[in-house]
Amino acid sequence: MQYTDLVTIIIPVYNVRPYLCRCIDSVVQQTYKNLDVIIVDDGSTDGCAEILESKYVDYPFVRIIHQQNSGLSQSRNVAMQLMQGNYCLFLDGDDWLDIDCVEKLLAEKEPDTDILLFPYIREYSHKCYKTKIFPVATKIEGEALKENYLKRLIGPTDRLLHEPESLNRLNTAWGKLYKAELIKKISFVDTKLIGPEDCLFNIQVAVHVKAIMYTESTFYHYNKQNSVSLTKSYKKQFKTQRQTFYKMVEGILKKQGYDTSYWQALTNRIVLEVIELILNVVISNLSFLDKYKEVRSLLHDEKYSGYYKTF
Repeated sequence: MQYTDLVTIIIPVYNVRPYLCRCIDSVVQQTYKNLDVIIVDDGSTDGCAEILESKYVDYPFVRIIHQQNSGLSQSRNVAMQLMQGNYCLFLDGDDWLDIDCVEKLLAEKEPDTDILLFPYIREYSHKCYKTKIFPVATKIEGEALKENYLKRLIGPTDRLLHEPESLNRLNTAWGKLYKAELIKKISFVDTKLIGPEDCLFNIQVAVHVKAIMYTESTFYHYNKQNSVSLTKSYKKQFKTQRQTFYKMVEGILKKQGYDTSYWQALTNRIVLEVIELILNVVISNLSFLDKYKEVRSLLHDEKYSGYYKTF
């Protein structure tokens, strides 16, 4: 295969020592060889930095950056400022790629494709589940692109409302091969401000996209053994973070002049995410009375009451 396109792979790393070598090995052993790999060690304290320096520093196409802990968004932003490739892939430090992932993606990609999406496998210790993004391999462009990609990022409508579990299936920064020029001027917003940051990034990118493709020729492996999310800690700031995210999306909708169907999609997302907010309370270590008060306050919050009526 000709290695004409240079592909940047960005890997933020923070305290993922048990999974780190599997992740990086899946990159340095890729069958496609024209790679620009940027690993950002975000102040790991579990020995990740030492592993990176001892095992991967001699690869000529690998750059290792060490920084004080600044979070996932900042780690990605730092790497994006340094990327040299025509295309860019994001890979989390505890996940991994099929060994021929990049080669297959480039073979599938058409010249006018801005983003090539591919499915993922949720990897648990004793089982795994393949997760499709679209029903079949497809190319979407023109007006259909806004309807079937941008609007879906904003929130579910029509038949997708019957699949609330798929709300965030399209949102991730990983599982996508981006044209580098498309994302160079866009940054990830700090998770401390908005919570999960990938969705806003992809909405900002999608505004400028003209064609996407979806392929099933390869998979991203999403490590679910390392999930810490559903713990007993109550994230009191989560509600404020999500409301900041909604305001940012509203700003994009106003600026672009999108019609009411896009606003309805956002309304649907907001209402469905109230369930996440309630779950955050229910699984916490708060007392029963405090849980009751928090859930009641969420359901009667004036900011949400208007959304309930139009859901």
